[in-house]
Amino acid sequence: MYLRDNPLATDRTPINRKLVGGPAAGGGSKVYVDFKTRPFRALEERDLVDTADLCRLFGCSARTVYRWVAEHGLRPAMRVGRELLFTKREVVRWYDANRPRLGRPPAKRR
Repeated sequence: MYLRDNPLATDRTPINRKLVGGPAAGGGSKVYVDFKTRPFRALEERDLVDTADLCRLFGCSARTVYRWVAEHGLRPAMRVGRELLFTKREVVRWYDANRPRLGRPPAKRR
């Protein structure tokens, strides 16, 4: 099996992009959801996705996404309440830096 050069460039996972709006009742910001789903590849670089979108995109749990944030350098663009929001640009940058490569695994494996 060969890995494609950039699988995120052709990914068709339906994503509801997020928009951050004006002040909420508690003084913070509101997150609005665009209910027109788009494939990940069709989003613009500055569009926001949330943790649930990343779970669908990578087939993992929310706990895994939070671990990537804490230990593996995935940086959220903002936090609104408990929700972490990421730009498409950051997700692609992080994926390119951390995706599996063909060849031998690193020598230091536990």
